[in-house]
Amino acid sequence: MIIQQCQSLNEKLKEHKKLLHLQGKASQLKKIEIQLHEINEEVQNNISSAKSLSSEKILVIKKLPPLKNAAIKLSSLENVLAEDPLHLTDGKDFYNAKKTIENFNTKTKDFTREAWKCHVKSLKPDVQLSKLRNLASKDQASLIHEISSLLDQLHEIESKLPQDRSEVLRHKEIVEKIVTLRNQIRPENLDPEVDRFFDEVNKPGGVNLDLLTDSVRQYLKENGEMENYRINPKSRF
Repeated sequence: MIIQQCQSLNEKLKEHKKLLHLQGKASQLKKIEIQLHEINEEVQNNISSAKSLSSEKILVIKKLPPLKNAAIKLSSLENVLAEDPLHLTDGKDFYNAKKTIENFNTKTKDFTREAWKCHVKSLKPDVQLSKLRNLASKDQASLIHEISSLLDQLHEIESKLPQDRSEVLRHKEIVEKIVTLRNQIRPENLDPEVDRFFDEVNKPGGVNLDLLTDSVRQYLKENGEMENYRINPKSRF
């Protein structure tokens, strides 16, 4: 009787040990599932960014890193999952595939980011808020506020890769609006002497008197700005 009970208990212990082993494997598979989900999400995001830039001819899809090796590794993982899911917990197949896919992701993201960076640089509007504030008349204060807000929006869009074409178009739309508003304050035909004066006036050392030309004085008078500027002597000691 005691022998049979011991044998029965031993069998139960073996079964319990087997269940614990399978439980450990299940935990490993869950971790692999989470990592696969993260990798898949990153692949989709990178390809979406590339397609959004390609739609506006900012990037050529054919120049992206080849997806063939990553696709082969993913196909291999699918076969392992179909035939022997627990084999994935050995690590080799999964981590080799993970490394290949991560390499594709890194190269794709770097290529796309560089294309976006060049595009952003090519469209960057020539805007100096401090200069525009000096050029703006009192009734153009709202334009300065709007430009400032648009510049913040532009910075936010430029700081990350676009995920769809609408974000690329939104970037272009904001740039065009900033330029339009800027030109309402600073006309394209602005006298070069006036332009240079306002370039220098906000610098720490101020502006040299030789830049206060007749053209500048006339501009300040016509725009009611004479009272906003004073000449102070520079300390010589």
